[in-house]
Amino acid sequence: MTRTDTVFAPASRHRDWSLRRCGRIVRLTLLVLALCSHGRAVIAEGIPAIPAALQECLPAAEDILAIVNRRPVLGADVRVRMLTTPLSEQQQPRLLEDYVQQAIDRELMDQFLAKRKVDVPETLIEERVRVFRERAGGEAGLARMGLDDASLHAQVSLSLRWLKHAQGILTDQQFRDYFQQHRSQLDGTRLRIEQVFRQWNADATQADRAAIKAELQSLRTELVSGQKSFADITGDGADLGWMTSRGNLPTEVLTAAFGLEGSRISEVIESPQGLHIIRVVDRIPGQLSLEDVRMDVLSALSAQLWDEEVARQRKTAQIELMLP
Repeated sequence: MTRTDTVFAPASRHRDWSLRRCGRIVRLTLLVLALCSHGRAVIAEGIPAIPAALQECLPAAEDILAIVNRRPVLGADVRVRMLTTPLSEQQQPRLLEDYVQQAIDRELMDQFLAKRKVDVPETLIEERVRVFRERAGGEAGLARMGLDDASLHAQVSLSLRWLKHAQGILTDQQFRDYFQQHRSQLDGTRLRIEQVFRQWNADATQADRAAIKAELQSLRTELVSGQKSFADITGDGADLGWMTSRGNLPTEVLTAAFGLEGSRISEVIESPQGLHIIRVVDRIPGQLSLEDVRMDVLSALSAQLWDEEVARQRKTAQIELMLP
């Protein structure tokens, strides 16, 4: 059975892989890849202040928030997850336990890889740390993400070790199958999209959100029946123009757009920003091959493997939550 050999092969055209080529990772909790997902997280360029809503719920760095197989998960680990989510989420953070569970997953995987004795050269880790530090905006950018030299090194090491492990498991056939199943999202296909959008207010209650959703459901009924058009509802702002799967829209919206057939109108889509209804007006097929986007496919497949392995590790792990 042929196995993939892109990142750690001694003589591969993919060996010197770039952080810029990492694809959007939906659920993979490895920090380095998440932070390189086309601007979905906080990176350099005018380092923003920490939103008050997030500041209020950040744990102290020294707090012990969980014990995983006798090893502590510290507040510092959880702060990194909270401080590197998209700004829209930082303005309306999830429950602390959600971020603690992500940190538990990382601890489990670090222990798993250590047992498997998966290592990568220190020179490679140091090079990726250097690149990441530059992209983050130096010390100030790292501090805004809750990182210091030691924690950044640990996060980069975990990411690289996991990718090495994943490449030892994934096969060329899995790469080909994934590319075929998600071709339009990977090959540079461009969609022209129109949208109706209602933004969440920062102080919106559950009742407020339910009312907005009811409004969007009603508008969708009118759109589907032809009583109204997107332009009737939104005006010139309805036309979002052309974009690829790396477009400047929430992941939930882009995923829905590339899953729509013909000119069908989407269901009401919920994102961290608000509620959306979209329609694909036109398409231009892409020309990129699997080899052109191999790192994107690796990111997606390794994310799936990550979730599967986390689930296996959780079945036998001793986990104690110690939330405040």
